[in-house]
Amino acid sequence: MASNPKVSLVYSKRGEVTEEEAEELPFDTAKVCRVARTLLKNRIAPEDALEQPEEISRTALERVHDPDYLATLRHPLALFSAMHPFLPATPGEVAILKLPSFLHQWRILHPLLRPWVWLVNKHAAIFPNKIYTPQFVDEMIREAETDAGGTLLAARRAMETGIDIHIGGGATFAEQASCSAGHLFADIPVAIRALQAEKRIKRALVADLCAHFGDGTANCLTDDDSAFTFSMHQKGLWPDLPDNSHSSDLHVELEEGTSDQEYMEILEKHLPKLLDEHRPDLVFLVTSDSCLSGDEHANLSLSTEGLVRRDAYVAKACVERKIPLAITISGGMLGKSADEGAYASVRNLIETYGGAWETSEV
Repeated sequence: MASNPKVSLVYSKRGEVTEEEAEELPFDTAKVCRVARTLLKNRIAPEDALEQPEEISRTALERVHDPDYLATLRHPLALFSAMHPFLPATPGEVAILKLPSFLHQWRILHPLLRPWVWLVNKHAAIFPNKIYTPQFVDEMIREAETDAGGTLLAARRAMETGIDIHIGGGATFAEQASCSAGHLFADIPVAIRALQAEKRIKRALVADLCAHFGDGTANCLTDDDSAFTFSMHQKGLWPDLPDNSHSSDLHVELEEGTSDQEYMEILEKHLPKLLDEHRPDLVFLVTSDSCLSGDEHANLSLSTEGLVRRDAYVAKACVERKIPLAITISGGMLGKSADEGAYASVRNLIETYGGAWETSEV
């Protein structure tokens, strides 16, 4: 880590969405694109500062995900069923119905196809007139692989510059053998396992500050002394799991209407103690606009200033302890943000610490 921490940036143009296309989307999937474009437009960062990631390797994915699950995403029968145009509504289910009838009796086929059915259904809602060829499905998967590669790259850069922001990532609902809410690959657990395999870190800490509980990340790292998961999220919000089923190491539930001051008091109570007790080699921060007041799918009451203060506090706590910080900007599931909290937070961190592109020191 640099003696004088700076902010570096990772952003993938793969799957970039224009503002015109974004108007037709059911969720704010253009948020990360907008953050990147606004940084460039306002000259907060030059275009060459946005480092482009590569697709995550199959080896890296298999350290976390079930090999059968990964194979399912490109299962030959699934791809065969994608050869025809789909009807609107539930095209993934229509795809299965198009298969020969004897395959419907093959019980293993349905659970095997489940991730792929979700994938096609999700994109059919966005592009209802799209013909789903195997090539198109493959590109959707490659976008997810590149997003996971971005989080791994951000972690590596954070260990060099001090702070790296992946304008993307944060797929906190992906499990070892299933996908949920648009998340195919558990990018943060995958990055942790890759860095441990490279012997660059021994311990990591995940601070998940999305309003929704990232059960996928927690489950992928459960019962693992080398990775501590800390989650602050709204009580009773999706996914609302049964009592005692939460697998995060520290699970803090917030009441509806939690304000800036209340939120910060809770964060300040827990985070310094966790950093000092567990002494991680790397911290992952999952930041999200979902905590903002007025969000369509959550009921917390942070202001934009409060969200900026929250992320700045985490960054300062890590910098003071000389712990590299990799930040992911979770997006794609929530309704269109009332405020550009993600952009304001990224801009504040760059203005506070400076951009790594402004100096040769790493």
